[in-house]
Amino acid sequence: FFTTNLNINGKNNIVKFKIRLLWVNAKELKPKKAGRTEQSLTDEKTEALKAKVALENLIGNKIIRVECHDFDDFGRILGVIYTKDTCVNKWLIDNGYAEWYMNNGQTEF
Repeated sequence: FFTTNLNINGKNNIVKFKIRLLWVNAKELKPKKAGRTEQSLTDEKTEALKAKVALENLIGNKIIRVECHDFDDFGRILGVIYTKDTCVNKWLIDNGYAEWYMNNGQTEF
């Protein structure tokens, strides 16, 4: 799964939200170790870092729009992020940084 932080600057306060990118499944920066080889853990962390950097390059310090759908069990916003002309969730999948995560029969954005 992919989670990002959203900082909103308003009235000299920064409010931080965690957003779980809806319908996106990416490698974990901190993968579960049970039954895994060190190499598979290293490979997963490497892929996760590539995805994180790609996401930061795409939306970092930019104006984005977040389409909020719900909250997950951890209180994170379930959402779809858009830049001016890109659906970030779909871009991550289309560019190989994440896989489609089917949720309740959802088959497309």
